[in-house]
Amino acid sequence: FEATDHPTAAPVTLPIVSQAARPSAAPAPLKLLKVEPVKGYVGDSFTVTGDGLAPGKKVEFFWSTVDAAYLTKVMADNVEYHERKYEEKRVPLGSAPVDGQGRVSMVFAAPEDFGEVHDLYAAVDGQDAGRGGFRILRNATISPTEGPVGTPITITVKGLGWRGFEQFMALRYDNKYTGEISAVATRGTAVFQIRAAGPPGRHIIQLNNSTAYAPGAYLNTQQSPQDYIYAHLDNKQEFRFVFNVTRDAGPPPDALQW
Repeated sequence: FEATDHPTAAPVTLPIVSQAARPSAAPAPLKLLKVEPVKGYVGDSFTVTGDGLAPGKKVEFFWSTVDAAYLTKVMADNVEYHERKYEEKRVPLGSAPVDGQGRVSMVFAAPEDFGEVHDLYAAVDGQDAGRGGFRILRNATISPTEGPVGTPITITVKGLGWRGFEQFMALRYDNKYTGEISAVATRGTAVFQIRAAGPPGRHIIQLNNSTAYAPGAYLNTQQSPQDYIYAHLDNKQEFRFVFNVTRDAGPPPDALQW
């Protein structure tokens, strides 16, 4: 081969590659796994189907996720926070044989895990043969929904993500910032309590997207690159609950909580 893009360029000789040294053939492309439905909440069922596989082979299915932790430095008088660390991994979901028509199908329940898209893999003889995906949607509930002043309100959030702005939420009670919600070390699930406050009547609890860099509710998620997070909600922007304070019986008795 001779370079000709410059009039004074010297000839360039490429080394001869022997047949034995040639790279091996590229692996066969992964088949597309059909997943139905493609999204849902923790615990929802979904079916994974693969076609065009070798009849009689055993297919192992895997779910992609991450191990998450806070990296800290423990000192004599303090614990110094450094960063959040995520290590991607796969976990087995189950296995099934390929039928005589080269088809395999299995039903799974969405595990309690971080929200958003998780890759699904089908492996045959230890090699990836197919790939699909399932998206875990974010969900939130409160309990109870009424009681006197001081009632502990348990709030459960499932499906918090682990990437970027999918990791945190903020809570407001009667439009007052109350606290930050995270689920880094609890695989996308946060369970916590606040206490009912204010005069008898209706009080509004709102859960919005947030960031770890500027704690507080981000009120315009529906016009941000993360608008998909709340697309499945009617208002497209937040979880909203009503708590009814039935009466004010004075301060609740003292209690110690660990």
